[in-house]
Amino acid sequence: MTGNNNMIFISHSSKDIQKVRLIRNYLEDHGYDPILLHLGCMDSPDYGDMSEEELLDTALFHLIKEEIQARHLFLYCDSAASKQSRFVLLERKLVEEQKEKAILRIDLQKEEDAIQKTLHRFLDGNSLFLHYSAADREFADILKQAFASYDDLYLFTPGNHTVRYSRDIHSVIENGMRITREPGGWYIPVLSEAMPEKFTSLIEARIQEKNLRIVPLLRTDAETVLQKIPSFKQCKGFAIDCTGTITPREIAQQILERIHKHEQFKTGSGK
Repeated sequence: MTGNNNMIFISHSSKDIQKVRLIRNYLEDHGYDPILLHLGCMDSPDYGDMSEEELLDTALFHLIKEEIQARHLFLYCDSAASKQSRFVLLERKLVEEQKEKAILRIDLQKEEDAIQKTLHRFLDGNSLFLHYSAADREFADILKQAFASYDDLYLFTPGNHTVRYSRDIHSVIENGMRITREPGGWYIPVLSEAMPEKFTSLIEARIQEKNLRIVPLLRTDAETVLQKIPSFKQCKGFAIDCTGTITPREIAQQILERIHKHEQFKTGSGK
C-alpha cells in the first residue's frame, strides 16, 4: 500500500497497551503507518466527570477525531477493558458515522500469532465477495474450488471467520458488502438473467459508491446487464465474459490479473 492507504488508527484501552504495542510493531515491520495514542491524561478523573458532549468538545478529542479522519483504516482492539473505555466507545461511535471508513476488529483474547494472521489476511490479501443468485449456485461452487488454489485470493463465504454464522441471506450479503469496502476487498458479482431485481438494485447502488473494486462475471451479454444495471457501464472494462468455454481456473487467473492491474494503476507503478 502507498499514501493514506497504509495509515491506521489503533483504537484501544490503555490497560491493554502491552499487547496493543505488539500489533503496532507488527504493522510497522510490514510497512504500515499506525498511530497509537497512549496518553496518561486519558485516565484523568477530570475526563471521567465530563458529559459526553463536554468530552467531545475537548482539545484532546478534537485531536483524536482529526487522526481518525486522516487514517484509512480504523483498527479496533476489542477487550473487556476497551468495552469500558469512554474514549474507545466515543471513537467507535465517531467512526461508525464515516460510512467509507474501513474497520477491522481484533480480538485481544486471541494469541499473538492468530492476531498476526488476521492482520496479514486483512491487509495483504485480496478478499473476494462472490455475489450470486440461487440459479447460479452450481457455477459459483465450481469457481470456489478454483479460488482455493490461490494463496493470495481469500474467498468470503458464510462459513469462514469474516462473517458471523447466519442462515439469513440478507445478513450474509450485508457482511459481504462490508468486505468489499475494506482494504483488499473485491466485489465479484455473477451477472446473469437469473439475478433477481432486488440484487440488481443492490449492485447498482454499490457500483455508484466510492472506492469500489469490482470484477463482474458475465453469464449473459453485456447489453442485457446494462438494461438492468445502467451503472455497469462504469466497470464494463473490468468484466469477464463467462458465457463461452472459459474454465473456472482461467476466470480466477483473470480476476487476479485485473486486481494486479488495479494496484498498478492506483500506485502509479504501471506507467
